[in-house]
Amino acid sequence: MVNEMDLFDPFGQMKKMRRRMFDLFASPAEITGIREPLVDLVDRGKNLEVLAELPGIDKKGIDINVEENLLEIRAKAEKEAKEERKKEGYFFQERSFQSFFSRIPLPTEVVPGKARAKMEKGILKIELPKRHPTPKKKSARLKIE
Repeated sequence: MVNEMDLFDPFGQMKKMRRRMFDLFASPAEITGIREPLVDLVDRGKNLEVLAELPGIDKKGIDINVEENLLEIRAKAEKEAKEERKKEGYFFQERSFQSFFSRIPLPTEVVPGKARAKMEKGILKIELPKRHPTPKKKSARLKIE
C-alpha cells in the first residue's frame, strides 16, 4: 500500500506554482513574441482617428484591415546586419524580427472603403469616417500613403 505522503512532492508543487504565476503575469509579447503597439483612439466628430506607434517598421510591412466596427493592424520588421573582415578572419551576422498586432473594437460603425492611413516617423495615423445611415461595404484593406 502507498502512503499519500510518499506521493507528495513539495518542490514539484512549487515549480508548478511558479510556472502558473509566470503565465498569469507574463505579457503576450513574452509568451508569443508579438506585442501590441501603443494605440490612441480619438473621436474627432465625423471621423475616428487612430494613432499607433510602430517604431522601426516600414510601411511595406504593415497590413491594415477595417471592418464596420473593428480595426486590425499587423506589422512585421526584419533587420539583418552583416560585417566581414576576411584579412582578420572575422565574420559577424545579426538578425532581428519584430511583430506587432492589435485588434481594436470601434465605438461606432465606420465606412471601411473611405478610411485612409498615413505613416510618418514611426507613427501610423488612420482616419475612419463614421457611418451615415446608408450602409455600403463591410470591410476593406488599406494602403498606406
